[in-house]
Amino acid sequence: MNVESKSLRIMLVDSDIDTLEAMALLLPTLGHEVLTVTSGEAALMYASLFCPEVIMLELQLTDCEACNLVRNLRSSPHTHDAYIVAFTGYPSHWHQRQRREAGFDAYLEKPAFLEEIAALLEHAPTLRNIL
Repeated sequence: MNVESKSLRIMLVDSDIDTLEAMALLLPTLGHEVLTVTSGEAALMYASLFCPEVIMLELQLTDCEACNLVRNLRSSPHTHDAYIVAFTGYPSHWHQRQRREAGFDAYLEKPAFLEEIAALLEHAPTLRNIL
């Protein structure tokens, strides 16, 4: 893990409060600024204020379909360049093509180890710029 990694603005979108609380405690220890929201509606509303560089999004939100939310985020000037990660317990056999078509840049399966999260975030800005 590179201690000198760039600090990122990360928006976590998940209807599971326990996941949000755990990640909200964990990510700042890696040097990142974190905003947590529990719905797709809140994600769209706060994205324009927070301008996240990374969005970690649960696929099974209770108030909206995640793929539609990603399309809306991609069409916003505040988040069109964000690195969007499907962060979910949803089976990993969800095809890479489907994730790409929906606008996701990466997939991280819950539960994830700190090293996996740190590695993904360390390379996120670079990876988004070459996609």
